[in-house]
Amino acid sequence: MNEFVEQFREKPFKKIGYYPCYTLCIVSLASGIILPVAVYKIFPQYTTTTIPFVIILLIGGFAMLRFVKYARIIPFLFTLIFVIFAVFTMSTLQAIPVMNQYKSAKEICDKANSMIKSGDKLAMYNFFRDPYLFYTNRNYIEVINGLDALKQFLNTTERVFLFIQEKDFREVSKSPEMPLFVLGKDSVGHRNILFISNKEK
Repeated sequence: MNEFVEQFREKPFKKIGYYPCYTLCIVSLASGIILPVAVYKIFPQYTTTTIPFVIILLIGGFAMLRFVKYARIIPFLFTLIFVIFAVFTMSTLQAIPVMNQYKSAKEICDKANSMIKSGDKLAMYNFFRDPYLFYTNRNYIEVINGLDALKQFLNTTERVFLFIQEKDFREVSKSPEMPLFVLGKDSVGHRNILFISNKEK
């Protein structure tokens, strides 16, 4: 082991071998600074999730820089492995819930398909996405805009169905003239979508 360590202290290695080590330190420190800024500009809602990564990258970068400076290669390697493992673990824990928000509309559409009979009306309120057409096997879905149009759609003797965003549902549910029965709920993209009807059964 001593011979292994000593070879890293030789001048040829110090001239050439330390360059990749310093590069890794710089990358780690730069990532700790750039990551939160980039996430804030692109996905500001996830800025707080970068805090653990920033702490690990900055502390790990400074630790590796110190070890390289004093020719302590073995601690450097262990620190590098720890930083990689910690970042991988944290990214897994943070990314899975985030990615889960971006699952497709298939699940809630399958719920709708299990309840809608042939000929039943289906609409969407204040939004439209092509996947809802695909997963409900329809060529057309009516898009309703405005409370008056929604009241007219729901206040009918026949049973009708609707996809609506949760934020819109909270608003329209304040009206006593709206017959609203929630049949299903799912997270699709960055939206919480409700599948509702004007009749419970």
